[in-house]
Amino acid sequence: SVSSVSSVSSASSVSSASSVSSVSSASSFCHLFRLNEFSFSADVDNINLFPLVTYIDKSRLHHKLQGFTAWQQQEQEQERDQTVSGDHGRPYSSHSAHPATPVSGSGGSSRTASASTAPAALSSVDIHNQRHAMGRIHAFLQAMTAKDLDARIEVSSYGFRFILLNPSQPFQQVLQEARSTVLVGGTMEPLEDMICELVGVEKAKEQLRRLRRFSCGHVVPPTNLEVVTLGCGPCKTELRFVYSQRSNPAMIKDLGMSLRNILNVVSGGIVVFFPSYAYEAQVYQSWAKSGLLQSIESKKKKLFRERSTSSSSNSDNNNNEDSFSSGAEEPPLLEQYSNAVRRDGGAILHCVVGGKLSEGINFSDELGRCVILVGLPYPNQNDPILREKLAQLGELTLDGQSGNLADRYCDNKCMKAVNQSIGRAIRHRNDYAAIVLVDSRWRSVERQRALPRWIRECLKPTDTFPQAFSSLARFFRSHSVPTS
Repeated sequence: SVSSVSSVSSASSVSSASSVSSVSSASSFCHLFRLNEFSFSADVDNINLFPLVTYIDKSRLHHKLQGFTAWQQQEQEQERDQTVSGDHGRPYSSHSAHPATPVSGSGGSSRTASASTAPAALSSVDIHNQRHAMGRIHAFLQAMTAKDLDARIEVSSYGFRFILLNPSQPFQQVLQEARSTVLVGGTMEPLEDMICELVGVEKAKEQLRRLRRFSCGHVVPPTNLEVVTLGCGPCKTELRFVYSQRSNPAMIKDLGMSLRNILNVVSGGIVVFFPSYAYEAQVYQSWAKSGLLQSIESKKKKLFRERSTSSSSNSDNNNNEDSFSSGAEEPPLLEQYSNAVRRDGGAILHCVVGGKLSEGINFSDELGRCVILVGLPYPNQNDPILREKLAQLGELTLDGQSGNLADRYCDNKCMKAVNQSIGRAIRHRNDYAAIVLVDSRWRSVERQRALPRWIRECLKPTDTFPQAFSSLARFFRSHSVPTS
């Protein structure tokens, strides 16, 4: 749903026009435009994009350019191989007959190279960019043919980005061209809302009648998964991480004390997911100032942190402290964490829902014996893209469903992020792990129903910290996990 073109030179001319919404700072800017507004501002409204896109499709221009750059790279590699070659120290160059010049080599030895140089070869990065540049431009032009109300163009100091707000039009082409359409995924629930987005409210009821559902359980037995809710800490402070309350020092302290106690029964890695980079930094600094951090790490559990690399000004998940890799001379963060788990018998990893480690990374076996989710990762309400999406959904409702689609959209987006994060731990049949959902809002039966069935069937709602702690202790004892 998102296509991007980076480093666009005409951004300055576009930024002066009136836009749907904008965010700006001293070092960056971000504007959202409707498609027609963008075309007028960029002075390309006189270009008919439809025949242009059709020409690129029929001529396969972008594929031909990719083939040409691949051939160009091969030619340059052959020229480099021929430049430094020959017998008895005399180089042979296909470009020059100039005398050879000694060049220092590895280990103090010297080799001979031609004094004249071949034309500067493109780097592998240049070749890669050339191969994919036309494909990106083609995708962007194709996206620009969407309906004006169905999409937005984000113009920022980093380039252009196409944001599709209504996917029903392109998906309709899939339905028309295919005899059958199969939707496969692990985080598609609630399915009714997803179908509504894909086909539109008007056709959703008809498509839902024709839809055949199939859902299977997880490969692991229920005895290998323990899921508990935690609504209050050891000091009986309610743990409710809504935005207006999450800075409460007592709540942050009780969260740290909960983690410190859980360390006593978990042997292996503990992965803690926070709703944003900013909040993770706030919690970490509070623990460090109060001495809780030293108490946690004293239990032979070194703490590692995922840091933001995002430059977006629209995200709450952004503290720009340092990169995902801990440094140029050090191994990447995940490697450091894995080594600590195996060396010390355990470690703690702070991650962010929606960050690099919440999707596509497996914390199998000892790397993720316990996953702790702090709060509920609702999307940032100040995000201009989210505001546009909610404005488009407006007061639309789906028959038989409570609440309008705009309200349900935020709930669904939150729960999809939750499901993607907490599913990182159980990765094969013999794996086992515990999941701790830290927030009093998990007491809601409606919220529990939004969890995947294989997690919901193992859920044990608890009212107090001793109940949750006892449940975790029994689970790890049953798997012969020694306590620290």
